Amino acid sequence: MIGKIDWSERRVFVVGGGISGLSAAWRLAELGFEVELHERAERWGGLIQTFSTQHGIVESALHSWLETAQIGRMLDTLGVERVSVRRASRVRFVFRDGAMRRVPLYLGELLGLVLRLLSAPGRSVSKPPEQQTLEDWGMRFLGPSGVKYLLNPMVRGIYAARPSELGLFIFAKSKREGRRRMVATKGGSQDLVNALVDKLTAHRNVKLHLGSQVNQLPLSTNVLLAGSSASSAALLEQRSPEGARLLHQIQYLPLITVTVFVEEPTRGKRGVGVLFPECETGKTLGVLFSSDSFSGRVKDERRVSSF
Repeated sequence: MIGKIDWSERRVFVVGGGISGLSAAWRLAELGFEVELHERAERWGGLIQTFSTQHGIVESALHSWLETAQIGRMLDTLGVERVSVRRASRVRFVFRDGAMRRVPLYLGELLGLVLRLLSAPGRSVSKPPEQQTLEDWGMRFLGPSGVKYLLNPMVRGIYAARPSELGLFIFAKSKREGRRRMVATKGGSQDLVNALVDKLTAHRNVKLHLGSQVNQLPLSTNVLLAGSSASSAALLEQRSPEGARLLHQIQYLPLITVTVFVEEPTRGKRGVGVLFPECETGKTLGVLFSSDSFSGRVKDERRVSSF
């Protein structure tokens, strides 16, 4: 947003038709605003897209998420069906020393972690909370091994970032959101995009524009930028040079996702997936056991598994 919503001005101009722009447009329309949504590409959804193959579905980006009560209510309203992680496959593994392990710490490291947890509350902290990173917190409560084989793979697997790159506000945000469950859309993430587009198309307060490149911010009071930080910065250059400068400083992580279908069902350990500590594999973040975790990922579960 540029500033805050002006409730006296009942029109909102939204730039970007990815999941953020679509969700915001729908919510604003439900609140009674007249919404105009522009997307420069020829399809809605941004990075999110589901492809169907002879073996099963392939996701270009989002494959599952941690659902809060608020997100669950929104998806129920949209009529999006979800599937939870299979009961038999809720185990998570961490890769260490060439093997997948449910507990990646050795006995001595576990004892050290317990002692550190007991003594951590009385240990002095050199930085104020707003300057502390997750790594600072981890070194205080978990110790070097705990950070290396517990915190690092967990944070990289969820946020694709190192603990040293994220602040403690992540914990505060998770606490506010309450209990979360891991879910996926029944037919693939494209279901979510399609449901939002259907709702917006039918809404009398919404105008949709595909293949519409916005090169200059409109004079509308309420403008919501839901594109990349780079594209948003380009639009803000004249109106807010400082805002554009800050947006240009946002770092994007280059991620590559690969979906693999194996023509023999997995005979080994079943679970949600395996996470990789940075010290073990470098840039590899993890592997989701897709068909073990969720139903509907492959067409014939007796013959094919997907990862």
